[in-house]
Amino acid sequence: ATITARISEELNNSLSALALETNRNKGYIIKRAIENYLEEKADILIALSRIEKGEETISLNELEKKYELED
Repeated sequence: ATITARISEELNNSLSALALETNRNKGYIIKRAIENYLEEKADILIALSRIEKGEETISLNELEKKYELED
């Protein structure tokens, strides 16, 4: 699918500089940015949904202890 979006000149300049620096085209960088954004948001939405449903939660401390990840 093709998507068209208007971006600021500043954002376009940053995108062009990154594309040049990484030897990638702008489309590749935009695609990866969208994938990363959606993945991050999906994790947050899943976590919120589980909290709202009253599913069991575990603190980071408890998780580290359970799997012996403490320093």
